[in-house]
Amino acid sequence: MSRCFGLLLNPNFSLIWLLSLLWIAVGCQKTAKQDESNELLVAEVGENALSLRELKNMYPDKLNSSDSVLISNALTDRWIKKEVFLAEAERSMGDINQLNELVNDYRESLILHKYEEQLLTNFSDTVVTNEDIETFFNQNPDQFKLKKTIVKFNLAVFPRESLEGEYDKVKKLWDEMNDQESLKIELVRYLDLFAEAFVLDTVWHELDELQSLLPEVLPKNILNKSHRLELEDAEHFYFLRIIDIAEETDDAPFTYIRNFAQKAILQKRRMRWLERVKTDLYQEALRDNKIKKYEN
Repeated sequence: MSRCFGLLLNPNFSLIWLLSLLWIAVGCQKTAKQDESNELLVAEVGENALSLRELKNMYPDKLNSSDSVLISNALTDRWIKKEVFLAEAERSMGDINQLNELVNDYRESLILHKYEEQLLTNFSDTVVTNEDIETFFNQNPDQFKLKKTIVKFNLAVFPRESLEGEYDKVKKLWDEMNDQESLKIELVRYLDLFAEAFVLDTVWHELDELQSLLPEVLPKNILNKSHRLELEDAEHFYFLRIIDIAEETDDAPFTYIRNFAQKAILQKRRMRWLERVKTDLYQEALRDNKIKKYEN
């Protein structure tokens, strides 16, 4: 017994040898059992067995050799507890065959899903034109009713102290901005240097998103009537420009639904393409006499 542990404690042995020699130590107490493939077994629970190879595969990537014996024991005990619990769970199952059917259905679904993903790497019809989107929009008007008010806006939020003595100048530059082309470099400099936050895009946003950036909730009728607003609170100045607004229940603007429509069009194309692939495979199987159908 002491000879076995003397080998284990020798610092010249590598981790791989240490794992192997672990079984020499076990062998000093009990002869290691082997399965039918001649693999060393670590533990058995009923008809299930854990081999040394499987145990080594459970090891973490970085392992301190001094902790290997402790980790081996911990991993083995965890496997044993899991198998005991699983065996009890299977024993208590009222209908294990039904569970096996569910597992098989899941396995088939997973295989089919993975194969479809593999096939779709060859799908190339991915160009969606404005005409495609307009046609889709006209054919599916009910899908594009707005459920929330949306708005296009520009907004700049400045800490009050940053505009001390500069408020009128910045406000003038902001008021002169009508679109991205009229955005003056001096205003950009003020925004970059002093603004706490700003939005200069022409993307549609939900109204709630805009309201969350303001010091107070603005009624929609004010937003509809006022294209430019200056707001303030104890710490900030807010410069707001309303570009466009669309009420809930209105038809969604074309630029708003573009991304959604593009994805929907591509998804329909993919599904049609997959159905053609499945049909071709079916026809090929018929030609090769791989299908036999029996009358009931």
